[in-house]
Amino acid sequence: MSEKEREKVDEKTLLRLMRNGMLALAGCMAAGMIGLLTVIRLLLPGSIALLLLMIVVSVVRANTGTKK
Repeated sequence: MSEKEREKVDEKTLLRLMRNGMLALAGCMAAGMIGLLTVIRLLLPGSIALLLLMIVVSVVRANTGTKK
């Protein structure tokens, strides 16, 4: 990004958002793995749906919530 574009972004907020988003995605993936390894059949599709939702929410919040 150019220097002008960097000044418009709040880096601290963006980094916090990415950190929390990655932790949430890792939790969704762990739930999916637990669903694969156990007999709980609804856990895997639920974790995949939640994973996709978290990706969409993270992208939208990163583009709208990190402006100065």
